[in-house]
Amino acid sequence: MGFPDKALALYVGDAVHNLRCALDYLITACAKANGGREDRTEFPIVKAGGKKADLTKGLWKLKDAGPLATELVKRARPYPRGNPHLVAVGELDRFDKHRLILAVQSSVDISVRTGGWNNLPMDTIRSVRRNGRGSFMPVNPGYEEALAVDMEFSAEILFAPGGPLAGKPCHASLQMLSGAVTDVIATFEEAFGTIGFARSLPRVT
Repeated sequence: MGFPDKALALYVGDAVHNLRCALDYLITACAKANGGREDRTEFPIVKAGGKKADLTKGLWKLKDAGPLATELVKRARPYPRGNPHLVAVGELDRFDKHRLILAVQSSVDISVRTGGWNNLPMDTIRSVRRNGRGSFMPVNPGYEEALAVDMEFSAEILFAPGGPLAGKPCHASLQMLSGAVTDVIATFEEAFGTIGFARSLPRVT
C-alpha cells in the first residue's frame, strides 16, 4: 500500500471533528439544562489570526446556555493568544469541511549499526535532515567500507503544509488537542457539579 496510507486523512479528520463536536455538545447540554433552545448554541472559537475581542462577537451563541456557561467559555480562552490548541481544533475542523486533512506527509529516520570489519569498533550512524528535504547519512572516517550489521527505521505521520499544525506529528498533536478539550469539559463538570468523567480520562504528560 505504500507509506503512509492515504486513509489516515479520513481518520485524522474524523478525530478532529469529534473533538469539535464534543465542545458543541457541551454547550447544547447547558442550553437544555437551562431551558433554552438547543438548535442555536455553539461553542465559539476565534479563527486563527483573530483577537481576544473577537470572542465577544460570538458570545451570542451562548445566550441559551446561560451565564455560567458563558463565563466558563471565557475562562477557556478560545482565541489564538489564549488557547491555541482550541483554535487549532476549530481551524482543522473548518478545513476538513471543505477538503481532507492531508495527513499524508511522512518523516522517516534511519539508523545503521556498522563496524566489525578491519577491527573497527561498532558504531551507529543516523540520518540527518538537510533543509527539510530528504536526509543524508554521514559516515565517520574509516567506516566508508564497513559492513552494515543492522538497520532501524522509525516513521512519523505529520500534518501536511497549509494548516495550523503543519509539520507536527499527527498522533502527538491529536493527544494534545484531546487534552485541551478534556480540560474544558472538566471545568464545566466541576462548575455544574456533574459526574467528573473528564478527569478520569488518561492524559499524556
